[in-house]
Order: sequence, then C-alpha cells, then structure tokens
Amino acid sequence: MKITTTLLLAASAALLASCTSLESLSGDSYSRDSVRSAHTVQNATIVSIKEVTIEGTEGAAGGIGGGVLGAAVGSNVGGGNGRLVGAAAGAIIGSIAGSAAEHSVTTRKGLEIIVQYENGAQQAIVQEAGKEGLYVGQQVHVFTEANGTTRVRPL
Repeated sequence: MKITTTLLLAASAALLASCTSLESLSGDSYSRDSVRSAHTVQNATIVSIKEVTIEGTEGAAGGIGGGVLGAAVGSNVGGGNGRLVGAAAGAIIGSIAGSAAEHSVTTRKGLEIIVQYENGAQQAIVQEAGKEGLYVGQQVHVFTEANGTTRVRPL
C-alpha cells in the first residue's frame, strides 16, 4: 500500500509541476510558433500605460493532480469504509485546491498599453510586464503576427 501511495504522490507532484511551466506573455518573448514567421511592424507612440492583472488558468492538470494527491492522503484516514470516504473527500478537496493553486501560479502582472499610430488611430494592447522599460511618449514598434497576436517593443 505504501508503494501505491508513493506512486500517487509522485504522479500528483508531476501533474502540479506541469502547471508551473509558463509561457511568457511579455513583449520581449516569443513562442516557438512565432519564430521564423513574418510579423507586420508599425511605428507608434505610447499614449497610456496601465497596470493590469492577467488572469491565470484553471485547467485539468491542477484539478487532477490535486485530486490524486488528496485521494492518496485521504485514503490514509481511518480504516475499512472510512478509508474510502477519506479518499473520496480528499479527492474532492484536493481537486479544488489544485485548481486554485494552478490559477494562483499562472496569474501574472500585465500592462494595458494604448498606442497611437502615425495615421492617428489608437489601439490598446495587453501584454505581460517585461524588461522593456516602456513609458508614455515613447516611440515603439507594434508587431502583429498572422494569427493576430500583437506585442509592443521599444524602437
């Protein structure tokens, strides 16, 4: 029984760890899919920057990992039918806690950047706060990928 509990704990830890592998959403970071593809570039001036929160995810990994871990811990409570009840309760509580943990780990600080293009049009772009050092009045490039993903970078 100890081996099963140890395996369940290890599997849960691996699932929860997968929640923390985050892809950066800042202007100075590119996904693998963005590399070696053309981006449209426009010149603009930053007219406003506001700090925002980029909501985290609550995917299956956190809930499943927490549920497995909770079931493993709960199954060690009591004996007989009490172990089954403990495992079920642990799975439910662990699943809720795992989802909340995933949400917390994936929530990020972001910037809502309003830029004005040379033709006078304005656009709001939200991206993760990065190391770019953006400020109001700064001249920037606005990169737009074919899929619509847009980022702001200093000139």
